[in-house]
Amino acid sequence: MRDDGRLDAAKAVPMDELLVRLGLDVSLKRAGQEWTGPCPQCGGDDRFSVNLRKGVFNCRTCGAKGDGIALVRHVLGLDGLPAALDWIVGEAARVDPAEMARRRAEAARIARDY
Repeated sequence: MRDDGRLDAAKAVPMDELLVRLGLDVSLKRAGQEWTGPCPQCGGDDRFSVNLRKGVFNCRTCGAKGDGIALVRHVLGLDGLPAALDWIVGEAARVDPAEMARRRAEAARIARDY
């Protein structure tokens, strides 16, 4: 994959923004520093959790875990990184450096608040 800035742009998208875009914000419940609920792939009641401060997710049953990019791949059933990057930031997106800085600052603020 060529370095077109999409990986950095995708990593800068805050986890809470991904939860909203994926529709998980309505199915998960706040539990301390995490949001928990059913896994979008294998179901259950509380086996799936997302830690906004750390920017990671985990399913204790199907074993899926990782960062926001891995979350998008898991929830949408995407096979590869390029498909996840297309969904998160658009195909061959060119993100304005000021927007990138804003997203990184927002992600850092969210991590501090949780």
